[in-house]
Amino acid sequence: MRVECPNCGAKGQIDESKRPPGVNSIRCPKCKGSIPLDVVSAVVATETMREEPLAAPVPPPQPPPAATPPPLVEPPVTNICSVCNKPFPREEMVRFGPSLVCAACKPTYVQMLEQGTSTPGSFRYGGFWIRFAAKFVDGLIIGVVNLLISYLITLPIANPADPTSALIAGGISTLANFAFAIGMTTWFLGRFGATPGKMAFGLVVVHPDGRRISYGRAFGRYFAELLSSITLCIGYLMAAFDDEKRALHDRICDTRVVYK
Repeated sequence: MRVECPNCGAKGQIDESKRPPGVNSIRCPKCKGSIPLDVVSAVVATETMREEPLAAPVPPPQPPPAATPPPLVEPPVTNICSVCNKPFPREEMVRFGPSLVCAACKPTYVQMLEQGTSTPGSFRYGGFWIRFAAKFVDGLIIGVVNLLISYLITLPIANPADPTSALIAGGISTLANFAFAIGMTTWFLGRFGATPGKMAFGLVVVHPDGRRISYGRAFGRYFAELLSSITLCIGYLMAAFDDEKRALHDRICDTRVVYK
């Protein structure tokens, strides 16, 4: 056991096994002072503790790694088909000169080229005034027929002495006139692609790719044309300022009025 005098600082070694029982101090041979053995034991224990290696500190738990975001996938480059005006990936389209055509429209486009017919973008569109003249002719035809229908319905039903019969005759006549206008317009556009007025001026109503419209589209176009009328005819005037001479009902139904 190593001992140190608290008075003079002298140091030495003693054999712990030879320490008499009950002895709590020894005399310093240098300064003759008393060295308590209990303090020595405490110092020895403290130094022994200091000599023992300290355990390595436990590192704090690390947070889980952040999830790696998925790589960004760039959208494919798309182009507009010159026939159907729909977007398609560039690798799915075929180029014909300056035009790009999708796979579905390719046979139609090739057939149009072989026949020498007008391809999309090369139409000669019917302007505002020529369409106004065609509409005037259609209005004359419908007006004359409506007068005849009204006369045939009103004459046997209406009674001057009975106002109710006159109202009934007027209602039936109005419905019949409306039905005739719808039927005539739908049938001529679906069958010939033009009403009598448009036929007189060499105009036809077609799809943007030059195909004739169906009866269903012709039927819907009639009601879309009513919107052009109830907007103070502004829907008709739109044709005067559009590059493709489209009126409001042409925009709604995706149709064009062109020369044959």
